[in-house]
Amino acid sequence: FGGAEIAATRGRLAAAGLVASMVLTSTRLIVPAGEVEANLRLAESHIDIAAALGALYIRVFGGQFPIGLSHAAAVARAAERLHRLGDHAGARGVVVLLETHDDFTDPALLRRVMEATDHPAVGVLWDVHHPFRILGQPVETAHALLAPWVRSVDLKDSIADRSAPLGYRYVPIGDGDVPIAAALGCLRADGYDGFLTFEWEKLWHPELAAPDQAFPQFVGTLRRMLAT
Repeated sequence: FGGAEIAATRGRLAAAGLVASMVLTSTRLIVPAGEVEANLRLAESHIDIAAALGALYIRVFGGQFPIGLSHAAAVARAAERLHRLGDHAGARGVVVLLETHDDFTDPALLRRVMEATDHPAVGVLWDVHHPFRILGQPVETAHALLAPWVRSVDLKDSIADRSAPLGYRYVPIGDGDVPIAAALGCLRADGYDGFLTFEWEKLWHPELAAPDQAFPQFVGTLRRMLAT
């Protein structure tokens, strides 16, 4: 991804008939004051990588609230930082996406951030799993709140399991009870034509199936869901 090599990487992707949909960064918007600038510069460096690769998006996290931080202050800080990143991204043909993740899993809170940011180069990465599994929120509600800003969608499936560390266990797409088909229905009704990204976290969950098994299964299942 560095220097002249990134052009060769883009060429290899194109030769394989592939498109880089998004560049992922571990940037967090809500961090201690001394870490803000480093996080924003990290995101800006990933915006530059995305532009060089021809990727449409980068992903950032909201982060976790310090104890006592009000939601109003968190929204204002996140919006201010996203606006800066949006300026950097917009000039390079990239859009910054804030994921439904960590303390920004709640679609209602994320909507407030989007409204406060109000930037054409800032949007939402809707991880369908998190609001449903972590907050118990219907996918229809999450979509209704976020639809104007959804630019990309992450999909994974799970089942509730109180004995598991997180209270749920990931399973192959279609084998769990996350209402993925309902989410796809919401997206289709809204005219969504963006990416549907398969997120398979084997690095953190080594018990999961190998990628060469999981990815073909995802593609087959999604094709059936989209067909019906």
